[in-house]
Parts: sequence; C-alpha cells; structure tokens
Amino acid sequence: MNANEEQAGGIMVTGSMIESLRSTKPWVKLLSVLGFISIGFMILIGIGFIVFSNMLPGQKGAPPAVGGLIYLVMSLLYLFPTLHLYRYSSAIGKFLNSNAKEDMELALTQQKSFWKFIGIMTLITFVLGVLAIGAAIMIPMLMKVRQPV
Repeated sequence: MNANEEQAGGIMVTGSMIESLRSTKPWVKLLSVLGFISIGFMILIGIGFIVFSNMLPGQKGAPPAVGGLIYLVMSLLYLFPTLHLYRYSSAIGKFLNSNAKEDMELALTQQKSFWKFIGIMTLITFVLGVLAIGAAIMIPMLMKVRQPV
C-alpha cells in the first residue's frame, strides 16, 4: 500500500478515487446551489401567479392561480433532489477531511438517495406521459362515438 492508498471498510481507497471525489464535489455543490436558486425563482413565480391572477379581467380557461399552485408543487418536488445533492457534497467534504469509513458511507447514501428519487420521478413521469397519450387518443374517439348521427 503506497502513500496515496488507505484502507476504508475492507476496500482499498486509492488516491485516484479520492481525487475523483475531490473534483466532483464543487460540481455537485454548484448544481445544488443552482437548484436552490431555481426553487426560489419557482416559488416567487408561483406566488406572483397567485397574487396577480386577481388583476386579470375576463380570464378564460384555467385561472393563473392554478399555474401558480403548479409552480409551488414543482418547487417542492425539486427540493428533495436538491437537498440530496447538497448533502452529498457536504458528505464528500467531510470524508475528504476525515477519511473515515462512516463519512464515505454517508456520501454514498446521499448519492443513492438522489438517484433513487430521480429514478422514481422518471418512472412516474414516463407512466403519466403514456397515460396522457392514451387519453389524448381515446377521449376524442369516445366523444365521436357518443355523438348522435
């Protein structure tokens, strides 16, 4: 074992592995900070839609307040992966300072949580998309069948 290698939890953590974590950390932190900023903008836009929807006379269709609520819900959904990214970045920093097995496990747990959330949301979005396409095809067909001849 050379100076760049340390034993962590039964596996060899090489200098290259540590350097990869070190170079990943600023990008993960940047993405998490940009995520928090985006969430802030989404909240402001959502509140703006809700507040200013009363000022629009004769609005047809869905009121802008509904769009505002959608923005607020989306900002809440974006909060979870952004928190996981921020925690992952912090855990990488903690591991780089301590080289403790527990800190490496925490970093990997946060990374796993991020990807698990993204995977679940991707599956949900995919299923909803398929259902929406099916509805877009079936609803007009059903409406045509019900029209009197």
